[in-house]
Amino acid sequence: MKVFIVFAHPDKRSLQHSLLQVTVDTLVANGHEVKVSDLYRMKWKSELDRDDFPELPKESRLRPLHASIESYKDNAYSKDILNEREKVLWADMVIFHFPLWWYSVPAIMKGWFDRVLVAPFATPTQNDGSPGLLVGKKAQLIITAAATEENFSPSGFLDDIALSLYPIQTRMFKFMGLIASDPIVGFNAEPETTDCFDKTSKQIIDFVASSNKG
Repeated sequence: MKVFIVFAHPDKRSLQHSLLQVTVDTLVANGHEVKVSDLYRMKWKSELDRDDFPELPKESRLRPLHASIESYKDNAYSKDILNEREKVLWADMVIFHFPLWWYSVPAIMKGWFDRVLVAPFATPTQNDGSPGLLVGKKAQLIITAAATEENFSPSGFLDDIALSLYPIQTRMFKFMGLIASDPIVGFNAEPETTDCFDKTSKQIIDFVASSNKG
């Protein structure tokens, strides 16, 4: 299986980086091909702007969806967008690897979503229930969260973590046609004394093993 990992964390010594290495090593050990986009290391530009559409006339307004549709005909996007789309098309599975910040992805990854996955590359141009354009590919979230699992439960003060992940795990993946597995979440990630690394590593290893069977 070909696996593309989109990764976001600014610190190479972070728990997320350590877990990324577990993910890559486990996938490779099981015979999978892996490509990684480390967004901070790449200095990924998170803002969608006119530079994304090199052939957009200077006198034209920037209407992102319209500009994307027009640019799609000749693949007239900036090189960094084209490079990332090649990886998406290459992959059988896309893994999004990130810490949960403000109940969502880091801004740099949100910018990757905005610039790479804009219609008509990954989604239909009309909101009419048409199937997404990445049908058949798989998607997986691997997340760390500073709070405990109890606090991110339905009875916890932060509420069920599924509510935080719903826009991505359900709405976004479904809109693109991606087949999503249950998210892997490492809770209580902030204190270095916790066993978050061991528990999350086991989830990753088990996930890869189950993917091999599938």
